[in-house]
Amino acid sequence: MTPQLRFPAFTDKWQLKKLGDIARVVTGSTPSTADMSLYGDEFLFISPADMNSGRYVTNTRTKLSQKGFEKSRPIPVGSTLFVCIGSTIGKTAQATIECTTNQQINSVIGDDNNVDDDFVYLALSRLSRRISLLAGEQAVPIISKGEFQKTKLSVPSKPEQEKIAEFLTLVDERIAAGEKKLELLQKYKKGVMQKIFTQAIRFRDENGNPYPEWEKKRLGDLFDRVTDKNKENNQNVLTISAQQGLISQTDFFSKIVAAKNVTNYFMLTMGDFAYNKSYSAGYPMGAIKKLNLYTKGIVSTLYICFRAKDSNDNDFFEQVFVYGLQDSEIEKVAQEGARNHGLLNIGVSDFFNIELTLPKSKEEQQKIAALLIALDDKIAAEQTRLTAAKQWKKGLLQRMFI
Repeated sequence: MTPQLRFPAFTDKWQLKKLGDIARVVTGSTPSTADMSLYGDEFLFISPADMNSGRYVTNTRTKLSQKGFEKSRPIPVGSTLFVCIGSTIGKTAQATIECTTNQQINSVIGDDNNVDDDFVYLALSRLSRRISLLAGEQAVPIISKGEFQKTKLSVPSKPEQEKIAEFLTLVDERIAAGEKKLELLQKYKKGVMQKIFTQAIRFRDENGNPYPEWEKKRLGDLFDRVTDKNKENNQNVLTISAQQGLISQTDFFSKIVAAKNVTNYFMLTMGDFAYNKSYSAGYPMGAIKKLNLYTKGIVSTLYICFRAKDSNDNDFFEQVFVYGLQDSEIEKVAQEGARNHGLLNIGVSDFFNIELTLPKSKEEQQKIAALLIALDDKIAAEQTRLTAAKQWKKGLLQRMFI
């Protein structure tokens, strides 16, 4: 057996081996929470929730004291961490320092004479989906230690393992650098938005003069409500995505999940806004998105739909709603009402009576929008590069492993 893509210095066939024959598998444990002296801030105590930030685990929500660590099962640097219990079964990561884990994680400690730790991590991360299927369908998915140890890996000589691992680790470092750059750009934009919308920074006109003071405006004075019905029986049913805004259900779900008869739905045209009163992670007061991707589309009448009056800049208000300037005002009128099936209890009139403090000058609105859109473009470009790098790595894993 040989892979499709291989370093030219190596010609030996790869060997198929059980994981338990080339590595030691250690199942973690949780120290008694009744004895708080076992917990502290000295040693990482890894749970699946800590395995969310790429290949390496560098910090954990919970840490152990020296006493707690001595009662646990130590995991050496470089070990592969594999979630074998729970909804996140198949998650993989790698230890960067000596640590310990809870019982949901099996740690793979390679035999230094025969296997490279980085190679084992890369091989298991490639096989994680296939391995996770061993759990079958049950209330709490679980792969026993015995079953996990039977996992078969195709393994080359240790020098070839090291060469593959060295190359793909450089790829991972490139991806990690891209993720960090993306995170910094997103934080930078968030900081800029905060300074703009709290008026900590202000724009000036072409003559260097300040624009008029910002003023409070009702949403009803800034926007016209859209209640046009779908008389033409348009089938482009839209839903709100946190990342993509108003997007076709066909594109997002690969199917339409709306009712068969959609002639009663509201008709939107490009540039219109829709407010979804459903609250979710990141959107405690619901989400407002602008239609950018299609000329027309339709939404459920549960949405509050509106379009900007001529004297206002559409792109500016898109940024206002992304920032969430409206959230504190929505909370004031929604907090007294009950939350029903995930929907905030806010009426149409209450929504349009919300007041926001905004630039009076359309020219200032446009300058703000131009700056924030430029930052969005930088973020999108970095996201595209990161996605391409991850796809490249995926292709390499498929071709460099068996």
